[in-house]
Amino acid sequence: MCIPVGDPGSSDSPTGHHGPEGGTVTMISLGWVTDRPLRKWGLLTVVAPGVIVPAAIGLTALILAAIGGPREILVSLGVSCTLAVAYQIFVGATGIISFGHMAFVAVGAYTAGLVTVPPSQRATLLPDLPAPLQQVYLTFPASLALAAAVCALLALLSGLVLMRMSGVAAGIGTLGLLVIVNEVIRNSGSLTRGTQTFFGVPANTNLISTGAVIMLVTVLALLFKFSRFGIKARAGKDDDLAYETLGGSVIRARIFAWVLSGALTGVGGALMAQQLTAFSPSSFFIIQSVPIIVIVVLGGINSVAGSLLGAVVYVAWIQIMLEVESGSVVGLEFPVVAGIGQLTIGVALILVLRWRPLGLLGSSELGLKIPGPESLASNPEAPAADDLIVSERD
Repeated sequence: MCIPVGDPGSSDSPTGHHGPEGGTVTMISLGWVTDRPLRKWGLLTVVAPGVIVPAAIGLTALILAAIGGPREILVSLGVSCTLAVAYQIFVGATGIISFGHMAFVAVGAYTAGLVTVPPSQRATLLPDLPAPLQQVYLTFPASLALAAAVCALLALLSGLVLMRMSGVAAGIGTLGLLVIVNEVIRNSGSLTRGTQTFFGVPANTNLISTGAVIMLVTVLALLFKFSRFGIKARAGKDDDLAYETLGGSVIRARIFAWVLSGALTGVGGALMAQQLTAFSPSSFFIIQSVPIIVIVVLGGINSVAGSLLGAVVYVAWIQIMLEVESGSVVGLEFPVVAGIGQLTIGVALILVLRWRPLGLLGSSELGLKIPGPESLASNPEAPAADDLIVSERD
């Protein structure tokens, strides 16, 4: 897709193709941009597709739902996209595989659940709830914001310790955070009902709200990735000793990525709570972390677009395999094989890691390709518009 920008008849137009009357036209196309600092037109080149692509996915989902498609599956896909992109923010910037992000999902879910259950029902659900919290009631958007704030605070406090670690130690440390949060939830009956099911949460999560959240999270992830904070975090990931020798702070960069990722993961948890409407501490533990890790590794740890692609591939494949497990797909009979979905996903993950270690998209993002002055100077005869779509995947 190419978009001409500028006045064909004006010599002051942006650098680009020459118009029929001697002016210049910049040809903007949708293509792949790699993990490098942006130049001309800056963040717009990646933020615009960050809105367009999720919007297109959301519109498709709405059409499918309108014609009787699987609405719940589409909402689940949206929640998975949100969690995957939020997770990628930290892993892509630091190179640390976190096993503890489900802690933020749990905190976000219980926070949103606590403030969205109607006060009349809350007295029965949580009879020992402190009096100041008995009458607190927030709308859906406010509950998402509160979940983000609480999880950001948790990430900041935990990050002051965890982000001083590196490699395997940091990954195991995040797992320790998950265990701590899970135990606190289990032993805080007055706030969380302890090990019992927390129910009565209104079903506020729908296709429209999920689509809006995906766009917001995707834009924030792209803004961070190509901002100076994201670039500093990745510089520390590649060579932390050299980065600190030049005066940078790897710990500060990691904490920033950890807090942003934790806050947005909390938003995903709040979405999940208002989709499930009932959950317990066992809904947010180690086993539930695996799909998110698989999605991000499959799509590309260093790519926001890869996380979205990985979520779509994962959820679609699992749904197809569930049909196969039932023994019948579009009239065709298959032998019943329990667990074939997870089995085939595991095989696919191994194959991707063997032949595509950086994931399906590597470090690439879907962006607007805008030719710079140097490229046009070296090639006075500008290429055709279709030739401007360049793939630079790793």
